[in-house]
Amino acid sequence: MRALLLAALVAAQEVYRFDFSLDDQPLSGEFTSDQDLWQLAADFVAGRGWRLEDESRACRDASTELERDNCAVALLVELWGQALPPATEGCPTAGYGSRVRLFVAVPSAAHYTSRRNAIRATWCSRAKQALTTSGGQDSAVVAFFVGSSEHDAAIRAENATHRDLVMVPVKDAATNVTAKLLYSLHYFSQRDFTHYIRVEDDVYLFADRLMANLRAVDASQHNGRWALARYATNESLLPGMSYPRGFAVVLPKRVAHGLALLDETMGLGVASRATGQYGIAATGAKGGWVRNRFWCDDQHLGLLLHPTQTHLEDEPRFHDLPGRGPHAQRVSHASMAVNAVQTDAEFRALHVGKALGGEGAPTYVAEEAWTREGEEIVVRADLDGTANVLRIADPARAGAAACDASARRAADAARDAYPHVQQLDTALRAALLAVCDAASNGETDWTLGYRPAYRGTEPPTAFVALPVVAFRSG
Repeated sequence: MRALLLAALVAAQEVYRFDFSLDDQPLSGEFTSDQDLWQLAADFVAGRGWRLEDESRACRDASTELERDNCAVALLVELWGQALPPATEGCPTAGYGSRVRLFVAVPSAAHYTSRRNAIRATWCSRAKQALTTSGGQDSAVVAFFVGSSEHDAAIRAENATHRDLVMVPVKDAATNVTAKLLYSLHYFSQRDFTHYIRVEDDVYLFADRLMANLRAVDASQHNGRWALARYATNESLLPGMSYPRGFAVVLPKRVAHGLALLDETMGLGVASRATGQYGIAATGAKGGWVRNRFWCDDQHLGLLLHPTQTHLEDEPRFHDLPGRGPHAQRVSHASMAVNAVQTDAEFRALHVGKALGGEGAPTYVAEEAWTREGEEIVVRADLDGTANVLRIADPARAGAAACDASARRAADAARDAYPHVQQLDTALRAALLAVCDAASNGETDWTLGYRPAYRGTEPPTAFVALPVVAFRSG
């Protein structure tokens, strides 16, 4: 079967063209359907010393050359991939990637059928497409982990259609999320994958970008013992212990297998002596219990990691939506896992490149809360329950860079005025940068003025008039 699939990819070899500009000079290129678009894009960026302009909204928050380069590569792949036949909806349930074989575990409540369908229609289709865009280098399998409930018959029917659900032998309850985590690690350890990632069902996962980045990581780095996530601490639970925030954590095979074995041999279970309905903790708190103490699922994972020699790698490209968490930033082509997607409609909006976020503590900046006054944008924002008026440069008059710079200054000033509010400057900066985008020329699509790839020799007329200046040399 594997040989047949490879042959089919090679046999097609349809030629696609792409157009872009460098220093106002139009350039063209081409690729075939069996090429690795990630490597092709990386060679273009690295080989010619190209950089995205500072004014480009695509990668404006990138702080290092490496981040900008990675973002430029992802942007090119995004555009070129538009020429390829779109993947059908649904999560990938099989794959043969030659370099990266990613297993994605998503804990889900049995009755969350609508959310699973939203995921199948959006980022799952990206994951399915990754086999093509990587030239057979990457593949992913996505599975939803659900417990037993009154919905068992519906779950079996759903799985007969999609083949992407795994039944966990616990009652389907918030208190058993830790059990789903541990079960998914054991499930992974019994199958042939190179990497494990656990994401919550309010996360939009750019699986294609993640796999391309994992492919570039030396497998021997940190002796193959690392965990990729955003990290937090809870000194009241265990002083000195950092744990991965549960919305997204990546583990290489060696670590995932080791944690499954550690759980099995040490018996760190999720049962409590104080039980209620279904034999689970009477308090109804999320997560599991160890020696009659409560542990959230992500903190439980931190407990497993703590005594091991695992390098905890903080990944800034895993982040919250603006205004919705301590690691808030705008969605860009550098993003790999975006947390706090609140509705099924927001999943679909993210999938087509719409800007989201801004709502939630400690900062809320509504779209209707800003106006133009002279040379400035006047923003009315609720900071820690207090109404504030902030002023930033109007991008339509002063340019995007000036708006960005003034947004950062306003965020820093708010941080100094409200030092007790944790992560205020991060959340506010993301919200104000979103205002800069909204107040700009209105072109907020992901193409950002680039021409996507296309079949044939002539670009579609719809793309001809788009501005294409986005790269600079040197």
